[in-house]
Amino acid sequence: MACNLIPDVSGTVDFLTTTGALVKVLVESNSATVHIVAATLNSAPTPVSGGTVTFVAVAGTNLLSLALAGSDPAEDYQVKEDCGTGSSNVMGTGSLLDGPTRGFRIHAV
Repeated sequence: MACNLIPDVSGTVDFLTTTGALVKVLVESNSATVHIVAATLNSAPTPVSGGTVTFVAVAGTNLLSLALAGSDPAEDYQVKEDCGTGSSNVMGTGSLLDGPTRGFRIHAV
């Protein structure tokens, strides 16, 4: 699976993709204790399996919301798109001190 999310340089949304693109999202941290515990896509619950969220982008703007938890609220994490074969695309960084949720606007054409 190749990377499907392209940063939107215009700033209108966070990422651009194509309709029907398969996107797999995960979280990494130094201690590996920060995890996705729940997710929604366009306000509908989206399964979290093995610490990842996988979805198919629908036409228009997709709103992906992640709920995160970890043992150390000050630990930094990275939200990444899993592009397969060991490659990834960093979608965002933060710590739980920034809040337990993280959202992304992804526009599919």
